[in-house]
Amino acid sequence: MVSAKEDEEYELELLMHEIKSMSAQVSCENAGDWKFVPIGNRGCGGAEGFVAYSTKIDTTYFLKKVAQYTDLQTAFNKKWQIKSPCNIIIAPKSIECVEGKAMFVY
Repeated sequence: MVSAKEDEEYELELLMHEIKSMSAQVSCENAGDWKFVPIGNRGCGGAEGFVAYSTKIDTTYFLKKVAQYTDLQTAFNKKWQIKSPCNIIIAPKSIECVEGKAMFVY
């Protein structure tokens, strides 16, 4: 039997998969066409990481999905009292295209 916590984790995984699929649907040919946004929420606060996206996709829908993921993860962490390391996640400085994939530059 699957617990409520496992159901919620699965929902988060599905949403993250959808976000990553949307990000990967466009090949990175010109880094100027790409942006990044913080995503998720760690137990001690702050973003879980960053996700790159092309400005050639439906950015409004994409950013709505990222916000939905972050809100759901925040609620999950609070509900299940999730703890996490409190190290600072460094934001990328930029994006470069490597073999068609958007890669963060730090």
